[in-house]
Amino acid sequence: MHRTEGSADHRWWRNPLFLLLLFCAIALIIAIAITIKQTSNHQPDAPSANNMYSRDKTALIVSSNHYKKPDYNEVYRHTNSIEELNRYLKTLDPYSKYLSSEEATFIKKRNRKKRVGIGLDLLVGEKKILGVPKQDSPAYRAGMTLPAYLHSIDDNKIVYNDFNSYAFLTELNPGAVVRVKLENSQNPQKSSYAIEVASYINEPILYSADNGTLFIQITKFSGGENSRLKNILESSTKSDKLVFDLRHCPGGDLYAMVDMLSFLLEEDLEVASLEKADGRNELSLMTLPDRIISDIPLYVLVSEFTSSTAELFAWALKTHYPEVKVLGEPTQGKCLAQDMIQLNNGSILK
Repeated sequence: MHRTEGSADHRWWRNPLFLLLLFCAIALIIAIAITIKQTSNHQPDAPSANNMYSRDKTALIVSSNHYKKPDYNEVYRHTNSIEELNRYLKTLDPYSKYLSSEEATFIKKRNRKKRVGIGLDLLVGEKKILGVPKQDSPAYRAGMTLPAYLHSIDDNKIVYNDFNSYAFLTELNPGAVVRVKLENSQNPQKSSYAIEVASYINEPILYSADNGTLFIQITKFSGGENSRLKNILESSTKSDKLVFDLRHCPGGDLYAMVDMLSFLLEEDLEVASLEKADGRNELSLMTLPDRIISDIPLYVLVSEFTSSTAELFAWALKTHYPEVKVLGEPTQGKCLAQDMIQLNNGSILK
């Protein structure tokens, strides 16, 4: 009797229903484990090794917006860190970049019309940074009236590819005095400047008139400056020569540039077009019927720092304006329009 009961107790696990349930339970556990592993490896809001940003959102933005339309999975594979992401973006083109929230804040402050600082625009050259003094800025008043390559500020070495070496420039307090040392200055007496930090106005367009020549310097194309340029040209219609200085202009608003060209060219000229990755035109930009200047000699000054929309401005005038000369150095050759797409953590994909 005891033996029969014992045999039944030891055979319950052989029940087919129990074996089926056991198999299903094991399969479910394995499936859950795989799902958890995949989720942890591809978490939509997972942080990168450097700063917090969404890997999958970053990959989606790049794959959807870059004109080369890179594969999402290929982009995602390179989002483990900011350094790796930027190395990958550089394989797509020389200009796309992930900017940290600190870099994004720096750019916003530098784009303000009213600034607090020493009064230098920074332009990255061949492994150097050119400091371009703004007119009537603290640097200009301290005697630094010409652009020069920077060596250091307050003994902090300025490195062209190290944001932290110049990030402090937007955090200086009014009244502070900083010493700017120039790179390889030929004149020892002008190799360094003591500059008092103060507020100043950043004018994207400056002009002067002398002996019949109207000289216009543009350091950035901005929609808010169209009326200013129009007023300058309308008040100087008796000038014998017109000079546009774009030597320190890295570009700006494409639509503003086309509007400004409309003051100088015939209407309905196609001066720029945006193309899709397959080469088809997405948008053609035409000049408007706003021409003011048409028949005086025109000169355009360019340099290695002339880039993007500034290059298109020079090219359009060289192509369509009857009496124009473009003088200076070869420009950057950048014919790519850029978007600045802000992420949730304040960083930017350029």
